[in-house]
Amino acid sequence: MTDEQILAITKDVGATHDKVGTLHENLKSLSDQLRTLLDAPLVDEKAAMAQASQLMDLEKQVKTAHIGLMIRVKNQLTPDQQQKLRDLRPPRPPMPADAPAPDSSF
Repeated sequence: MTDEQILAITKDVGATHDKVGTLHENLKSLSDQLRTLLDAPLVDEKAAMAQASQLMDLEKQVKTAHIGLMIRVKNQLTPDQQQKLRDLRPPRPPMPADAPAPDSSF
């Protein structure tokens, strides 16, 4: 990898780590709040569902941040580097006959 690639990827990983760290803190708080709502003898369904929705929205943000990072890292790599990375992957287990073929574009 070039110094430019290393710098760009390192910077992006750091920024994503900071963002996801904050999201994880918020996830913990929302999860604790949801648990409190669900532990009540009589659950307020509307409040619990609203809390669960907020929790799932944050989970989506975490996944989106990770996928975005993966894409940005891949885009920093040359086609040859991407191929070398694919070659380093362990072989995938066989798929059931009725399963769709996995996308191997990454």
